Amino acid sequence: MTPLSLEHRNLLPNGEIRWHHWTYIAVRSPDLKSMEYQATGRDITEQKQAQELLQEILEVIGPTTGENFFSTAVEYLCGVCQVKIAFAAAINPENLNEARTIAASQRGRALDNITYSIVDTPCQIAVDEKFAYYPTAIQDIFPDDHLLQELGIDSYLGIPLCSTDGQTLGVIAIMDDKPIWSPKQAKTLLAVVATRGVAELERQRMQEALTLFRSLIDRSHDVIKVVDPETGRFLDVNEMACRAHGYTREEYLALSVVDIDPLVKERTWKETSNEIRRLGSLVLETQHCRKDGSVFPVEVNVAHAQLDKEYFVTVVRDISERKRAEQALRESEERYKTIFHCGPDALFVISAEGEDQGRLVAATDSAGRTPGCESGALNGTPTPKLDPPPT
Repeated sequence: MTPLSLEHRNLLPNGEIRWHHWTYIAVRSPDLKSMEYQATGRDITEQKQAQELLQEILEVIGPTTGENFFSTAVEYLCGVCQVKIAFAAAINPENLNEARTIAASQRGRALDNITYSIVDTPCQIAVDEKFAYYPTAIQDIFPDDHLLQELGIDSYLGIPLCSTDGQTLGVIAIMDDKPIWSPKQAKTLLAVVATRGVAELERQRMQEALTLFRSLIDRSHDVIKVVDPETGRFLDVNEMACRAHGYTREEYLALSVVDIDPLVKERTWKETSNEIRRLGSLVLETQHCRKDGSVFPVEVNVAHAQLDKEYFVTVVRDISERKRAEQALRESEERYKTIFHCGPDALFVISAEGEDQGRLVAATDSAGRTPGCESGALNGTPTPKLDPPPT
């Protein structure tokens, strides 16, 4: 038969509450005429207390984020673990021997954050060995840690804050001027806070990275956009994109490529999208339309990126000046050709370098009318052949 399990909450004469877990099993006699119940029990008071504490700490720190999370967590640890000091510190990624407290509490009172070296401190042991516990006389073990002496610390328990990829981001610890009460329970509580603390540190660092990235792309002189490969809709744009096209960011994110590129239609976009996927990147010249309807030439450099899903990252450059310069150059060349060929004098252009050095590369129409120097017949001719014969 299926065993029956029950938990009992017992109030002892001294007022103490104890929890017990009992398992009951029904056993038939050998002759199958009677049945008896066998029961086994164990004290689960510490387990229940730990569960209650975990539930309590999750209710306390659960709604908080950012610096509020750590300040709330260390204040709570200070009280529930009945210690003098509780703190959380972040390791300096550029100097792994240095840490700065994120939050610290002394018997519930917030302390100023400080930067300190973890060398020859219990924090270094917590980082290196993933756990550090010194029940008493810690100043004798770490005589060079002056903070322990200044704060009158006797005991220490700390664990590292490790990211999902194994990187040590910091440490969280409690310290007291007497042996720590219930270190096993304290370690469990620190582990719970550490798990949430790691997530919070990673979130903060990701937010800092995103803020830096946003600041950098918004300062770019080029238009930068992130496009959905399937729909062609804009997922993100920088400030330059908004200024170049005359849209607010909210207006821009409601558009797609076909809304700003008059040369792209839905069918064309699908073909282009498939080509970008196949090649990995693409550079092309096209036109973009501003909010006021005006059109300007652009060079688009688009790359395919595969992260949590597919993205197209595009860098767009206004090439209006380049196009005007190219047109001016073409017009200048035409004027040069007209002046060169319509003049009355016979003019020759001789290469001064390269494989054609010393050879004729161009001549005016007047030169081509000279007997024996018909137009085009002299191109590539070595210059000595043009010299008049000696008299």
